[in-house]
Amino acid sequence: MMKRKLRWLSVILTLTVLLGTMTLGALAAEESVLTLDKAALELTKGQYGYLQLTVKDDKAITDVTIATTDKNVATATFNDVGNSITVAAKGGGETTLTIEGIVDGVPCSVACVVKVSSPVTSVQISETDQILNKDKSFTFHAAWAPNDATDITAVWSSSDPKVATIDSASGKVTGVAP
Repeated sequence: MMKRKLRWLSVILTLTVLLGTMTLGALAAEESVLTLDKAALELTKGQYGYLQLTVKDDKAITDVTIATTDKNVATATFNDVGNSITVAAKGGGETTLTIEGIVDGVPCSVACVVKVSSPVTSVQISETDQILNKDKSFTFHAAWAPNDATDITAVWSSSDPKVATIDSASGKVTGVAP
């Protein structure tokens, strides 16, 4: 009797595994119903970019929503005439747009990474005038605008290394000669 129960259990487990595999296969197929013409989009703050949404077999899509992981970086709107998406670059950083909709009664989604650069518009330096003796040091500090600037790498240099040296990365100045 015990052997017979084990055989049935084996049949049930095998059937469950096979059904699970078929379900996963169906989910993978549903994900490819929607595609975008770009997997990633690079913009500059204040700029607009465009994405083209394609639905497999030219089927209709309804109930379209667009979510963003950071609305301070980029937002998007959907135009159902032509299935185009307008992306507005709001501020420096990176966000992911997720476009969701219904195709033939089935929820579908596709995503796009949006990188927005925000150029530096001004730099303020602390300590613009400093008296520095030999072997003494101080460090320059810089403040950037806007706050969401994306490329804020400073490279410091001395106009006369015989008088003062400066660490190009940290801004630390050291007096060499009086």
